[in-house]
Amino acid sequence: MNTTSKPFFSEEKEKLGNKFAFVRILGDDRFDQNIGDYNVGLRYLADAVKRKGVGVDIYDPLDTDRLTNPQGYAVVGFYVHHINIVKSLDLAKALKKNSRQPFIVFGGHHASATAKEILEDNPFVDAVCVGEGEDIMCEIAGKVASEEDISNYRGKLSSNPYWDIENLSFPEMPEEVSIARVSTSRGCPYSCSFCTTPAIRKIRGEPLFRARSPESVVEEISRYVEAGAKQVRINDDIYIQRNSRTHGRALEIARKLLQNRVDANYKAEFRIDAFDPNQISELRLLRESGLREVFLGIESGSDKILEEYNKKLKRRDILERLHMYNDVGIVVNAGNILVSPNSSIDEICDSVEGFRSFGLAYLFFRRVTFRAHIFPGTELERRLLLEGRIEDKPRYVDRKYRLLDRRIEDIATLFEERMPEFLNNYGSFFSTRRRVLHKVYDGDSSNNKRKVLAILDLLNNKVADLLIVWFMKLDPKRITTHTADEVFEVIGDMFGEAEKGLKDV
Repeated sequence: MNTTSKPFFSEEKEKLGNKFAFVRILGDDRFDQNIGDYNVGLRYLADAVKRKGVGVDIYDPLDTDRLTNPQGYAVVGFYVHHINIVKSLDLAKALKKNSRQPFIVFGGHHASATAKEILEDNPFVDAVCVGEGEDIMCEIAGKVASEEDISNYRGKLSSNPYWDIENLSFPEMPEEVSIARVSTSRGCPYSCSFCTTPAIRKIRGEPLFRARSPESVVEEISRYVEAGAKQVRINDDIYIQRNSRTHGRALEIARKLLQNRVDANYKAEFRIDAFDPNQISELRLLRESGLREVFLGIESGSDKILEEYNKKLKRRDILERLHMYNDVGIVVNAGNILVSPNSSIDEICDSVEGFRSFGLAYLFFRRVTFRAHIFPGTELERRLLLEGRIEDKPRYVDRKYRLLDRRIEDIATLFEERMPEFLNNYGSFFSTRRRVLHKVYDGDSSNNKRKVLAILDLLNNKVADLLIVWFMKLDPKRITTHTADEVFEVIGDMFGEAEKGLKDV
């Protein structure tokens, strides 16, 4: 199929329409407890494009393989990642039945790192936006608004300037959600081996970190709270780092929220070592301003695996800092990647024991997968490609890789096959946990707090024991489907009983 045979706009312009559609398809992540309810990046992008005089529809998340009116769109932009890219390609191909169909653009970190391959293998994809999308998409929107030809935008697109994030609009929350999402910064200076952010930084030469002013952030949060948001989630790669600049900015935001009497219940993501124990007073101020929940990139409880991930952390550092969050009354969710490419069984069990000591072993069951994903462009991918351990597939699809111990491979695979059903049946435990912890941290009786922590501690130890038995003692080649069913029935009972206990508090 030749998609460049004639200008994209022609006499059939009226049939094509002049609107944009931005799409994020649900893939195999539909059961993952880390999935976002909506992608705020698409909404910032949509608002920027609207300023150019074109209409925008957002399909986020799209849980089908159809758009309501594909003929009404001049441009359809897909946000893709390793889990949804196959479905995204299928939908893009269906839309692109001939050259008069919408101009298809792929974007996101995953597409940015594999732009050349996506375009070569999939001629129905007109363009891939590398890095930030606002500048390029606004340029295309201007052409669409003035009915100019956009066929010269086919190919790999990279904007020259970086978008001034201080000028981001404040997009409305989707009607069906009560959670607002805010992006206050872009970038991350760290270099975790599995992460796409440093990978894109290398591709684009992007600045390490850019942040919006405290005034802008507080204004946006205030608007969402006034609109009825029950929680505001800060969607930055890293909200606070180990430096005075980001500490000072976060504290200034906290002070302004307090001064303006904004009843903000907000959540942020940062590294576990963002605060030292002698900085607990800063955490208290953040808690007072409404920071009630954090997502901490812990990843492993094994010093050896932490070194493989280039986290520059030790288990003792993590444990020391987790005590601070409990003392201050901030709910902790933790990033966890149980199985790394070079893991031994001893190291995996050491990681489980580490998470047991953190009191968070049950969080291994928040995710569909137990092993590290290999994202294109990352240091982890580079190493495995050199060693010839990655499945021979295009880099833009999810690829399996050979673990050093086949026993670990079999066990991880079996777990991952059962996790979607488990999360479908018992994933509500994690929202119940969050709600009840908020309740006891917000001043409920000390007796209730002891009950809640006792329930979670019991589940924590049961999960840790089960995982260690699974990896240390069970031979996966002797596990039948019936045996696996029994094991996951036990796991389900454990989580169901714990959730019931929490609800009774």
